[in-house]
Amino acid sequence: GITSEQIDEILQIDALRRDGEWMPWPRENTIVSEKDILNSISLIREEVKARLLPDSDPRYCNSTSHRGVPDTKETYVFTAYPFGEEEYHTVEWIDVELVLVTVPLENLDKGISMCSHYCESMFDHQPCPRFVASAVIAGSHIVLIVIDRSGLIFSEKISIHDNPQKFLRI
Repeated sequence: GITSEQIDEILQIDALRRDGEWMPWPRENTIVSEKDILNSISLIREEVKARLLPDSDPRYCNSTSHRGVPDTKETYVFTAYPFGEEEYHTVEWIDVELVLVTVPLENLDKGISMCSHYCESMFDHQPCPRFVASAVIAGSHIVLIVIDRSGLIFSEKISIHDNPQKFLRI
């Protein structure tokens, strides 16, 4: 895993944060499009990969599958193993480890509902999962969602601005 010291190092990268603010996702910008959020996540992922995980392959995609895996601009799918861009259409629920949905803050409930549906699909298609996880980014907050055999639980809204270490750890 990534240590707290490594997370603090990443938070010092000028391309990501300057003067305590996310550069691609400033605090004063209260309306951030789903595309801008996903671009910010990609930038963070690229910086983490380049500095801490240079030999790792990407394990996410913006899926275009027709097998029930989300096919929307606001959804990232994190997979158990790497998929090349030309293979995105082959991603199936058995391959998915986590779904990340981005919605405007006023649509947080809709995002949680979408994630709940995706988690149920993961449960239906994976052999014997104990739990499945997903996350919603709503505005400048992230909410984690976990479904197990007893039901759904989700975290409080975590501000990416007030808790950048926690956001990166997620």
